[in-house]
Amino acid sequence: MKEFRTNTIKYTTSLTLSLIGSEAFKLGTSIFIYKFTGNLW
Repeated sequence: MKEFRTNTIKYTTSLTLSLIGSEAFKLGTSIFIYKFTGNLW
């Protein structure tokens, strides 16, 4: 359950950064987060 909470915080943080950033920043962040979290699984 702790693992799930950590992932939720990461997702919320990345989502917030995406909303704040520009389109290019959003795309880059989304890809980075996806690849980074994908490697963990």
